Amino acid sequence: MAVYKGAGITHPVTETFTNTSPEALIVTRISLAATLLLALVVSFAPSGQARAQGEKQKDNDPKKQQVTKQAGEGDQDPEPNSTKYIRLSGKGYKKQEKLTANSPRDVGRRNALSKTYAIRFEKGKSYVFDLRSQAFDAYLRILDPNGQQVAYNDDWGGTLNSHIEYTAPTTGVYQVIASSLGGSSTGDYEFEAVQR
Repeated sequence: MAVYKGAGITHPVTETFTNTSPEALIVTRISLAATLLLALVVSFAPSGQARAQGEKQKDNDPKKQQVTKQAGEGDQDPEPNSTKYIRLSGKGYKKQEKLTANSPRDVGRRNALSKTYAIRFEKGKSYVFDLRSQAFDAYLRILDPNGQQVAYNDDWGGTLNSHIEYTAPTTGVYQVIASSLGGSSTGDYEFEAVQR
């Protein structure tokens, strides 16, 4: 009999199979294969300390922290499809943006080029939204936490800008979508949101 030693595992290996029944031969081969597989797994697996360091590095990954960090005080712009949202404060939220041919599409409205702002509304609070642009006819709409449109505006006050005043019937994260009336226009705009 020969002995295989790998990664601290010892297994007897039969060198000759004379006078061995077929069943015993199969069991021996399966046992050998399992031992070799276990030896490979053990030899390539990182040590407990290396695993702990790897997990610690993952926790310090800035990309991971960015995804889980909540936007606050109206000073951060959430990324689409993330858990971040804008929490309006006394100073509100105001941002210069640009619609481009590569902007996301609003599939709920003519597949329009758009920018979506996830904003946390509080029940009973009033909110004012303005979308101003010299480059295109602004169009603004609001979706409730269930994705239902609850408000929209095309032109306001004799201009091509959009303006919505809305009182939230429920607390939750609403989507405020900025786009153009035609849906394909591009250019600079200013988005402003204020809680009253």
